[in-house]
Amino acid sequence: MLEGEKYSISVQAEDNGDVESGNISIGVKSYRATLKDGKWIAEISIPEGPAVSDKISSTIIPHVFAGTAVINGMPAPDGTPVTAWIPAAAGTSTSTIKITAVDNLSKVGLGTQEIKVGSQMVQVGEGTVTGGVYSLLVHQREGGSFAGKTVRFKLGDLDAGQTGVWEAGAGHELNLWFPFEPT
Repeated sequence: MLEGEKYSISVQAEDNGDVESGNISIGVKSYRATLKDGKWIAEISIPEGPAVSDKISSTIIPHVFAGTAVINGMPAPDGTPVTAWIPAAAGTSTSTIKITAVDNLSKVGLGTQEIKVGSQMVQVGEGTVTGGVYSLLVHQREGGSFAGKTVRFKLGDLDAGQTGVWEAGAGHELNLWFPFEPT
């Protein structure tokens, strides 16, 4: 599940028809459920973490990554793009869905379910291979901090086995190895 995606959550409880209301909660936000065909249904958007802005910060010095780009033991061809990626929000989190049903005698029924909320990756840098070597800048974006975040690297759809950690104004040699040539 990715943050910001909308899900329809259905709850079906066996009762004698006496349930008068239902609520589904994630964290502190509660959603009113409606009864449709014997199921309590609520439309819920998973809470979004802070998004990564497209606007580059003009006050933070970027991090430069450079090194060799190797595909299947051979230098990557000239002109091959290498991209850098950072999670749009901080890591994967777990949200707990709480279900509350109240019958016509004010008796309350409770239930919970945990769901994992993952974070989308956002491209934050691009460089090109020349002579088997790449270099790219990862600029901090406005409205958030990349400090300490893991930077992942790709060659097309292939993930490099190596990662870096973003630091303002830093420069690191990071040799990237890709298992086979993308098609």
